[in-house]
Amino acid sequence: MIPLDKLKRLLFIALLVVFACEEKEQEKIYGCTDPTACNFNSDATIYVPNSCLYDMIPDCNGECGGDAEEDNCGVCVGGTTGEVACTSDCAGVWGGNTICGCTDSTASNFNPEATYDDGSCQPEGSGTIIVDVEIIGNKIWATGTQGFHYSDDLGESWYFYDTNISLGGSCSALKASVDKTFIATASSDGGTPKGRGISYTEDNGYSWIYHEQPVNSQTDTLANFSEKYFRALPVTVAYNNVTYDIAMSEEYVWITSWAGGLRRIEISNASNPNIVWTRVPLPQDDQNILTTCDDMSYDENNILIDFYLNPRDPLDGGNHNHKAFSVLAYDDIVWVGTANGINKGIVDQSQSGCIDWEHYSFPEYGISGNFVVGLARQVWQGEEIIWAVTLNAEDQGEVRGLSYTTNDGLTWNTTLIQERAYNVVAKDSLIFAASEIGLWKSLIENPDDTPLWALYGSTPEPVYDVSMDSEGKIWIGTNDGLIVIDETLSKTVRLLSLTNTLTYPAYNVPALIYEDILWNNR
Repeated sequence: MIPLDKLKRLLFIALLVVFACEEKEQEKIYGCTDPTACNFNSDATIYVPNSCLYDMIPDCNGECGGDAEEDNCGVCVGGTTGEVACTSDCAGVWGGNTICGCTDSTASNFNPEATYDDGSCQPEGSGTIIVDVEIIGNKIWATGTQGFHYSDDLGESWYFYDTNISLGGSCSALKASVDKTFIATASSDGGTPKGRGISYTEDNGYSWIYHEQPVNSQTDTLANFSEKYFRALPVTVAYNNVTYDIAMSEEYVWITSWAGGLRRIEISNASNPNIVWTRVPLPQDDQNILTTCDDMSYDENNILIDFYLNPRDPLDGGNHNHKAFSVLAYDDIVWVGTANGINKGIVDQSQSGCIDWEHYSFPEYGISGNFVVGLARQVWQGEEIIWAVTLNAEDQGEVRGLSYTTNDGLTWNTTLIQERAYNVVAKDSLIFAASEIGLWKSLIENPDDTPLWALYGSTPEPVYDVSMDSEGKIWIGTNDGLIVIDETLSKTVRLLSLTNTLTYPAYNVPALIYEDILWNNR
């Protein structure tokens, strides 16, 4: 028998051997032991040959050459973190939960829950100002200062969505199809217009997908377009970056902005709120043609030669043609109205959606003015007319009015000279112009004839937008709300109930005023 004291000593020695072995095992940590390397492992005890990386820097998650970066809330996101960047609320606070709206208790659209005044307040009794109207089949969409209105039975009943509360601003642009609707919102922050983003719904407003107003980071000086590149001035804020118009083609959704220019996303990606809206190059002021589909237009690094996208004023090195107001898209054609005329683009989907542009401006091409704020396409009996709403810009001789082409931009004609129009809309042989002094109408029987216009004499002034339904009724957006002109009854119907007090789901329209129709010929 082993004495007890000897047994204790043997046990102690055995424990020392075990712990020593474990300590020796723990010391065998393989890796990069060079502190100057990107992947230096401070715990490594055994150097692995050729394991150190020197040409990379670690991202905020510690991964060499990784894509993670701190967002505006100071959180490491992207890369291998699995985290998504925080977003700014309607007041521009990153990660905030501000409730934007009208905080003036005397205004008609006062929101007692609002914590930030977004400049949307309307005087008591002013009702809803309707600025956009679209009609497809029995569906009507109308947007304005106090929200989004929708009817699926030609106006018998309505649904209302308050964009001031939910999307952070008044509606600045609308585009709808049978199953897709895009709405842009904006507000005035200290007198400066501010884009609030683009919202998308596939169920007529029951649910929404919100896209923040597209901006760039300070380092985005090389823009990716159609698998190649062009140099561009980064637009880093939403101020003066309001979406004025939206268009849909088969492949893309297009948006226009004064500072943001022309941008697009593939329409199949509209349900992804994190998708990047691609900047689209437009001709510079001195370019009549810009070709982006020819490899000869690019240098050895696939960068567009002698081109810089810059929406600043020309005296500051910029281009008025990079300030976009209006957009029209169909088939493989896109028309864009800017602060320097009209641009026609042919999209080549076989080359990743590159575009070859033609640029028409005053005085060379005879359009009435270089600020082009509205576009429309009229197709009737095999003929096509492209219409443009123009304002006078800087050059002597420019005037307000409409410009139109019957030969795809080869030559341009003018009409309604000196009239301040807001939008132009075509329906078969009819053409309507919503204007400062009311609604104009013309019948185009022969595209080569000079249009003859009649001014509707019983509408409020101004009229911002117009659309015609399948029954021939004319719907117009005004400061007094949405108004219907029924020429079959020789009456107008003023829908006084379209106000911010209405809520989801459907409501009826009980308050109607009928007035006689009066057309004044010009």
